[in-house]
Amino acid sequence: MTLEDLSQATAAMQAAADAFNSKAGEIDDAAQAATNNLLGLTESQAWYQAKVDANDPAPTRVSGGTFLSIKEVTDRAPAGSLVRIELLPDQTYTVAYNINLKNRFLRFVRPKYLPGANPVLIFETYTFVQDATELNANYGFSAGGGGSLSFDDISIQLKDKANPAADWSLWSNLLHYQTGATNRVRLGSCVVTGVAGQSITSCGGGGVALLGLYNTVLDGPIYAVAHATNGSVVIGKNRMTLMNGASLTDAGTIGVNILSN
Repeated sequence: MTLEDLSQATAAMQAAADAFNSKAGEIDDAAQAATNNLLGLTESQAWYQAKVDANDPAPTRVSGGTFLSIKEVTDRAPAGSLVRIELLPDQTYTVAYNINLKNRFLRFVRPKYLPGANPVLIFETYTFVQDATELNANYGFSAGGGGSLSFDDISIQLKDKANPAADWSLWSNLLHYQTGATNRVRLGSCVVTGVAGQSITSCGGGGVALLGLYNTVLDGPIYAVAHATNGSVVIGKNRMTLMNGASLTDAGTIGVNILSN
């Protein structure tokens, strides 16, 4: 290497060092800004708010804004977050897809400052083939990865079989059967309607079902918890009404695998 080559290499190294040093202040400022905003960043990942309005001509699809469907909200809300979902009075919403909670805590509410009837939330049905047998199922939620559901002032409807000639599968509920999972549901001032073989949730093999029921009506030959003998069930209730053949569980024994007031 000649002296000229060495001089050029030294100049290049110095230019690179100068360029880095010129950016060091910007990097420090960015790091400090991120540190200062750590609380806000954490809150944005832990708390998500949404209003679902299928008639909104310009949905924002960001936390605190409007969405066209429940699926849009659950697709965007961070895993592990508390999600407050407003369903508007006099509107009907449909769940026609299966949603993994991903440790999210979904709270569906009707804004009480708005007049009108409670929103209607319909869980549609579909069929699938298992071991060469066609079975019916309700679209809904699964909690294998954790999470919970909460409903306030909502009219919930579990749709009847998609194929009347086929039996129900284990997924004939809004929070699905899953082995070893803890299914947690809270209902406040709600009405749940359905047909024989359906339930709010179920107890998967070795699983736990936890229900809180306040000022709520179950209407029709449905259960709060199905497959209760598969695991453990805890039901807390107050001002609870069972109508037209509704029951808390399909089986099980109080004081053995079921605890209820």
